[in-house]
Amino acid sequence: RKKRMWVCKWIGRRLTHEASNNLFKESALKDPTAYRKVLRLMCEKFEEFLKKVHPLVQKKDSLM
Repeated sequence: RKKRMWVCKWIGRRLTHEASNNLFKESALKDPTAYRKVLRLMCEKFEEFLKKVHPLVQKKDSLM
């Protein structure tokens, strides 16, 4: 019997979706268990963390 590789559909779309942000949003909605396994956080905790660090990592305009 020939071995087959199995991949979650949203993970398989990595190559077509350039922004990983979209993949994480999609996985949070479609498969919260897989999302938690990848990020090691619940969706709610990740969003809470993101709100705290967003001002620190946000892109800023600068004049040169």
